[in-house]
Amino acid sequence: MAENAANDTSTATPNPSPARTSPADVDKRSLADIKLGEDVYEAAVLPGRAELLAAEGITERELAQLATLCRRARDTGNRVVEVKKAKKEATAAEAAAQKELLAGLRDLQKRAQRKFPKDQTKLAAYRVGKENFGRNRTELEQDAEVLLQLATDDALPGLTPEKLQAGRTCLADWKKADEQQDQAIAKQTQVLGDFASLLAKVNAARRDIQLAADTIWPYTLAENRPLRRAFALSPTRPAKGA
Repeated sequence: MAENAANDTSTATPNPSPARTSPADVDKRSLADIKLGEDVYEAAVLPGRAELLAAEGITERELAQLATLCRRARDTGNRVVEVKKAKKEATAAEAAAQKELLAGLRDLQKRAQRKFPKDQTKLAAYRVGKENFGRNRTELEQDAEVLLQLATDDALPGLTPEKLQAGRTCLADWKKADEQQDQAIAKQTQVLGDFASLLAKVNAARRDIQLAADTIWPYTLAENRPLRRAFALSPTRPAKGA
């Protein structure tokens, strides 16, 4: 058979392949998919193989596309690490800013309790006794603005202009940190989506090459086993969608 003429185990240098990295925090399955794509690409471009693959419809352009996809997937995998780190840092910053804001708001509540110890309407306006105070982002922003305005109008005991300004600064800092956290979450979602899309394309391109190789070098011939292993195919069983 003509295809057996290419059953060599040549170690000729393949075309340049994507640089291999191992970005932390990217799941092992994703990294394994990229490496498999790179391995199949390197097996396919060795002399004597690309020509036979071309006869099965696997063009040089398709091989190059697989290499490009693998390289882009690795680069995006690194971006996944970056955006996960950025999201973690933004979340920590938002939590710290919220803690600082809540401490300031509770200080205002205590001062209000001193000035209006029996005025339940006024204390309710200061959110004294409110269940889950500070746990809802939208409500926290609204509550903070109300408390700061009330405290300004009511001239609470011991509340200096400097302390009021510090409270307003805490609110502004938290709102900024909250916005940055939302942006970090959105960016992470986008990059993870891009990564998943690239992995799907890598796997599809890789499977097409493997199925072509399964046809060219059938498992029924023992001499094809080294080549089948090079393409990550079973040496003794037919491919099942690779």
